[in-house]
Amino acid sequence: MRSVRFSITANDQLNELLAQGERHYSAALIDEKRRLVYVAIRRYIVPFPAARVRDVDFGLYLYPVGKTPFVLVYEFDDVEVRIHFVLHKSTDRLALDPNDVQW
Repeated sequence: MRSVRFSITANDQLNELLAQGERHYSAALIDEKRRLVYVAIRRYIVPFPAARVRDVDFGLYLYPVGKTPFVLVYEFDDVEVRIHFVLHKSTDRLALDPNDVQW
């Protein structure tokens, strides 16, 4: 089974997005959204990473996490899945540069 590696960038983005939600929603709801992200990675992305369409603009895969406003941007090989970004679904992806990711 593949391992999962979150970039520092993705980790910071997820925490920032969840912190924004804390201002408007309960802590329990925020915890549920975080759990849904990790469940999506474990149940869908790790076993079936190529099931999603590869974005032609920067060559990474996109996975919209159900029941959340989040999109995971990742790549993979036989050994691991690398989560590059965690974005809000309305983020302009054309402004992303995979070279800016911090690992």
